[in-house]
Amino acid sequence: MARVSETARSFRERTLEGAVNVPLADSVAAVRLSGQLTRRDGYTKNIGVGGDLDDRHNDAFRASLLLEPLAGLKNVTVFDYYRARENGTGLVNNGVYPNPAVAGGGNARSAVNRPYFDCGVAGCDVDIALAQQNARGPRVVETSIAPRSNRTFWGVANTTTLEVGDVTFKNIFGYRRTELSTARDMDGTGLRLNDGITETNVEQFSDEFQILGTSFNNSLDWIVGAFYLKSKPTGVNGGVTYSAVRPGSTFTFNENYNSSESKALFGQIGYAFPFLEGLKFNAGFRYTWDESSGCSVARLETLSRVGPDACSTSGGRTGTEKSKAPTWTLGLDYQVNDDVFLYVTNRRGYRAAGYNQSGLSSYFDGFETFEPEKVTDYEAGLKSSWRLGEMRGRFNVSAYTSKYKNIQRSIFPGANFDGDNDPSNDPTTLIINAAEATIKGVEIDASVTPVRGFTLSGFGAYTDAKYDKYDAPAAFVPLLGSNPVNNKFSYTPTWTVGANARYAHYLGNAGELVLNANWFHSTKVWYVERPLDTNGIQDAYDLVNVKLDLNNIEGRGIDLGVFVRNVFDVTYAAAGGVVTPSITSTTLVYNEPRTFGVQLRVAFGKR
Repeated sequence: MARVSETARSFRERTLEGAVNVPLADSVAAVRLSGQLTRRDGYTKNIGVGGDLDDRHNDAFRASLLLEPLAGLKNVTVFDYYRARENGTGLVNNGVYPNPAVAGGGNARSAVNRPYFDCGVAGCDVDIALAQQNARGPRVVETSIAPRSNRTFWGVANTTTLEVGDVTFKNIFGYRRTELSTARDMDGTGLRLNDGITETNVEQFSDEFQILGTSFNNSLDWIVGAFYLKSKPTGVNGGVTYSAVRPGSTFTFNENYNSSESKALFGQIGYAFPFLEGLKFNAGFRYTWDESSGCSVARLETLSRVGPDACSTSGGRTGTEKSKAPTWTLGLDYQVNDDVFLYVTNRRGYRAAGYNQSGLSSYFDGFETFEPEKVTDYEAGLKSSWRLGEMRGRFNVSAYTSKYKNIQRSIFPGANFDGDNDPSNDPTTLIINAAEATIKGVEIDASVTPVRGFTLSGFGAYTDAKYDKYDAPAAFVPLLGSNPVNNKFSYTPTWTVGANARYAHYLGNAGELVLNANWFHSTKVWYVERPLDTNGIQDAYDLVNVKLDLNNIEGRGIDLGVFVRNVFDVTYAAAGGVVTPSITSTTLVYNEPRTFGVQLRVAFGKR
């Protein structure tokens, strides 16, 4: 069987997809090939240096080989490849510091930088640049550096499964390669205030071995296994930071080479109690050992690269950190009947420790490393379905609470935060253990089919996220807010709700007509944690999408669809860019504008 799909949208977007399945050697082997090509003009116009942003130019390919030479033996090898040559995401200037809630003016407001970034005249003033951006709106930006976002990812995964009676042996091997080359104007203005170029070359090996089976007349499901992961650099990793560029102050090139290794042993059981049908106990335990190490070196020129092998012998600073911790899952499931399922569970999660950029000044003593972050959560829920005559429906609800300790926070001290006028020991990012927090919430989703072919569904999620405790050195408090315990959780709206209406009508030989319309609503979102900071907040917004499909036209395997996304052309900030008081200008990332499209899918061969 094979299929081909082509989609055409606004901004000259074209997507071509295809897939083919080929059986080989009397079903002992099979091959599947698939690919996708996407092209789109950028919808964020750039009147500065370089091309328009938010474009698409990427290719993807995937090949799978299935081998089943013997009964009970199965081997699947998958190769995937992705390549993008794009201008990247538009970062839109939305504010400056100081603002009413945050004192200090960042890197543009210093006396030495004032003639170049705070001069009171267009072309050398960040406030005028913000006014110009506000007048243009978020779909037109001005960059001071030619943007690019070049990404190449490829990898191989191999899964071998051997069934021996009630026991299955499984091995999963993976190899991945990542190559990135990016250039971004992070201040969102035509000024050389905060720009960066990065290069990343990393490879990753992983292997997981499992033994799984059933025992006690299928009452006990069990699995035990081991996991290994290693990540290391394969070439130059680093970035050029252009911070407040003026005569005598240009840039610093930081090379960072980080390697990590993770090992784990794990086991999991599921036991169905014989005395109460439908009741099952689940337990999983994992113990993980992590180690990270590396080398970093700061250079004041970009003509030569040290590379990972010569970093430590070329003046680079080295560092290492180890951590280990148990994680687990405990829970009870109860299948009351075919329509009602109840569960309660407790989980422990863990994020490994690590180290910050080495070679920092004494100002940052004590912050060379950071500790593991841990979370413990409890969740209970109900999943149900029902029928009333011809009417059918579904109702699911869950409630949870999560306790976080040693939360790892990224802060951005900015150039010369330590005041020693030595750019070679300035951290671009610093990770600290700063907080404890509690996140509680309720999630609901439901659907009803009142008449054949028509379904209404909806969902809602309520999240209450609060910091319980904040331990931060006094020097870092300006980066976190005057009273960090009152900070907001970024990217965490209190409410998100949505609904979908689907109507399907069979047209005989002409095919099936399907209409989908969905609505999404989010309350206010903070992309900055300081609660009174006006530079990173998105007010509540709504989004509506509509699609009409005619499927399997005349029984020929042809589907034709038309759609409108963001029907009312709502503009909202979908993510934060760079929002920190150490850099005067702040940025946000905005959503896609309204787009129209047509999609054609063709399937041929045996289904």
